Amino acid sequence: DINLINTANISDTFQVFLEALQQQGNNIITSFRSSYVSDIFANYIYTDFDPSVVKKAKYKRYYLESGGTLFNFLSVDSIFGLQTFSYLKANTDYRYYFPVNRRSTLAFRINLGAAYPLSISTTLPYEKYFFAGGTNSVRAWQPRRLGPGSYAPLDEEGEINYRFERPGELLLESSLEYRFPIIGFFEGATFIDLGNVWMLTKDNSRPGAEFKPSGFLSEIAVGTGVGLRLNLSFLVLRLDLGIKAYDPALKSFAPFNKILKDIVLNIGIGYPF
Repeated sequence: DINLINTANISDTFQVFLEALQQQGNNIITSFRSSYVSDIFANYIYTDFDPSVVKKAKYKRYYLESGGTLFNFLSVDSIFGLQTFSYLKANTDYRYYFPVNRRSTLAFRINLGAAYPLSISTTLPYEKYFFAGGTNSVRAWQPRRLGPGSYAPLDEEGEINYRFERPGELLLESSLEYRFPIIGFFEGATFIDLGNVWMLTKDNSRPGAEFKPSGFLSEIAVGTGVGLRLNLSFLVLRLDLGIKAYDPALKSFAPFNKILKDIVLNIGIGYPF
């Protein structure tokens, strides 16, 4: 896979905005630099899961990627004026489905991933980072707004700022969902999601973002909620309401009044996993 990125005529205002995000640990600025991103990857998937049939089933996915493979052997960080990246990335995704009765299913998922920049790179291409939160992740957080670790940026009013994406190099996620029929095409679900992303190296711009084996359990976010699905056989439309039960940025369980304030609506196509 080869990507050539060539950008020009970025306004001064937008450049200042990108640099401000970079100071907060968000490296999306790399997506607006002239660069060359190449990778070789292998992806293996095995599944016997059929969403139209309630039965015991499983899904396994293994993914391995080497970025900038040629440059791993060369001490260069640019070529023809284009920034290059060198990194390794791996991801495993396990899912299990257990029938409760003829029409109800208990679904379980664990999703693990890591990405690490190699010697000639100090950062990853932005799209190669891991993100947590969103319709197929920890649903009590908006897409890509969870983590990393216990990092807690504050807005002008002293509240945690969830406006910007939060990339990480390490991903740990798990979900448990009970799926049941309601009437006709309508199905319901209750779920609990756990997870977060972290940095594998110290990030001075984001205190608490680094993964530490001794303290990561207290940085696992917990979200729960209910869902409504319209199963049309050929298409599943999904609505999930997620609430933050435990926010690692606050390091506490959410009080009832804050739970009602921070309800997140996720709209998706297909089952979350």
